Amino acid sequence: MQKILRELTILAQGMGHPVLLLGETGTGKTTLARQLHQLSVKAENSFQHVVCGEFRGADLNLVKSQLFGHVKGAFTGAETQKSGMLEEADGGTLFLDEIGDIPLEVQRLLIDAVESKRFRTLGSLDVQESDFQLICATNRDVEEMLQTNELSQDFHFRISSFRYIIPPLRERPEDIPVILADLQETEHYLKLEFEETAMDELIRRLQQSSLSGNVRDVQRILDHLVLQSQMPQSHALTQKEISNYFAENREPTQDEFFVDTVQELLQQWPQTSFAKRGEKWRDALLDVALKELAERPEYKKKSGELNIHKLATILGVDHKTIKSRYPIS
Repeated sequence: MQKILRELTILAQGMGHPVLLLGETGTGKTTLARQLHQLSVKAENSFQHVVCGEFRGADLNLVKSQLFGHVKGAFTGAETQKSGMLEEADGGTLFLDEIGDIPLEVQRLLIDAVESKRFRTLGSLDVQESDFQLICATNRDVEEMLQTNELSQDFHFRISSFRYIIPPLRERPEDIPVILADLQETEHYLKLEFEETAMDELIRRLQQSSLSGNVRDVQRILDHLVLQSQMPQSHALTQKEISNYFAENREPTQDEFFVDTVQELLQQWPQTSFAKRGEKWRDALLDVALKELAERPEYKKKSGELNIHKLATILGVDHKTIKSRYPIS
């Protein structure tokens, strides 16, 4: 993640090429887009955040109007002239969040706008110019969207000059103290205070959690702690209170998240294309799971030997499968 941040910091100084941010929901793509804008030469001008999910199922004219604007009478209901996001982003940054929800026809119009920085308002023949920096993001599989024709090949080519995959928070636990510090600076969490050992306990607990919702999971936990810090009256949270919260509101650990993922893959195996290619793929998956779990003390007997029966139970496979494939004494 630090490498990505360093590259984006350098990139922001001479921005001009489109940037595509990929990653799970809640990994901080919007935050990164705003940081890029703030670090760029366009920081003094507007940051236009377009939530493309709102385009899903919407009338095509309304989608075009949202992005390109419209003149009076351009379509039924267009009673006044309206500027679009491209015009509003002139001199600043246009952030298209969830690009897979942009209709293909609109993607084709955006290709010209991205390349030439020129576009036509809906219902007008006049060409307008807008010098905007483009940042796009999605939490979906880009290759899959290209195959299903939800994403235009040409559009994808134009918007992915610089492409970055933002790793999930569970893969970068070292970022949790920084994220907590940033969140505590926001108005919603300003009154949330911790004793020193309590903050250490919170960081440790979060680093052990799966955080499948990423930063949103951290925010959800902090929301509960805000309420707890106000009862019976406002106070700094103690280490015991943090421990009690996680005991009462158990968060899945990273180990459990890994096991759940393996179980899901094994259960789905008969329906996958890999199943047709032979058992070697399934054996490879089991091999990865065993190597990961064999190092953990909870899957070993008192003698130190691997507990095959426990592993078979947790993975949902017959113990003979494990013993025959991976003979462990």
